Amino acid sequence: MYKGQEYSNFINLHKDKVFIVCGCGVSLIQIIPYVDKFITIGVNDISRAFKPNYLVLVNHKRTFINNERWQYIENYKGLIFTQYNNKELELEESNLIKINLKKLSKIDDFENVGHSNNSPYVACHIAAQMGAKVIGLIGVDFTDNHFFENTGTHILKNSLSKIINDYDFLINECKRMNIQFYNLSKFSLISSIEKIEIEHFVNLYDN
Repeated sequence: MYKGQEYSNFINLHKDKVFIVCGCGVSLIQIIPYVDKFITIGVNDISRAFKPNYLVLVNHKRTFINNERWQYIENYKGLIFTQYNNKELELEESNLIKINLKKLSKIDDFENVGHSNNSPYVACHIAAQMGAKVIGLIGVDFTDNHFFENTGTHILKNSLSKIINDYDFLINECKRMNIQFYNLSKFSLISSIEKIEIEHFVNLYDN
């Protein structure tokens, strides 16, 4: 019997708040001085940089060939949004928030969380369903390397056109729901998301 957190309890929990969604690209380090000013949702082993308010984990434990990466996830002491159960991940069940993933789901379909082939997309959708009025995206670059080491060519580089199309769907969903959506990375290859300098974003939305 599932004993984790119910996703329905998080719908509009942070109504009209400003969220930062964090991937593991090289641009992530630029937001670190400002993370305490906003609600943060990170993915995977983001906690090697800072502890976000929430973590999203849509990759199974077995996909983390580098055991060091999994250790950061395992040691994250906070709430984790995932489609897996504790037996599959070997994580504390009370920290898990079970989500149902559905391809390109609409934001106001609160039974499901929209997904693409990258974790930050899921995190953006969750931020929107938690009531975000503004979402800033950082570390979602799809360029070479991660913020923590030179890991080479991004594994999803050949899927970039599909990723851009999926984010275009999310952009339109955010517009429909009156959510401001910005890309805070000047390096990001997702050029269709409106880009804004981090300092300007902070000046606008740090209340």
